[in-house]
Amino acid sequence: RFWGFVPDDNLAGKAVYIWMHKPPGLNLPTFKRNGSID
Repeated sequence: RFWGFVPDDNLAGKAVYIWMHKPPGLNLPTFKRNGSID
């Protein structure tokens, strides 16, 4: 696995929920704004 951009042709669906929040400038994501996935 790696982080980066994916070409549009390789996408099979659409995101419906963003689970993790990462403030700009910090190295690690925070868990303050995480919600539950119902």
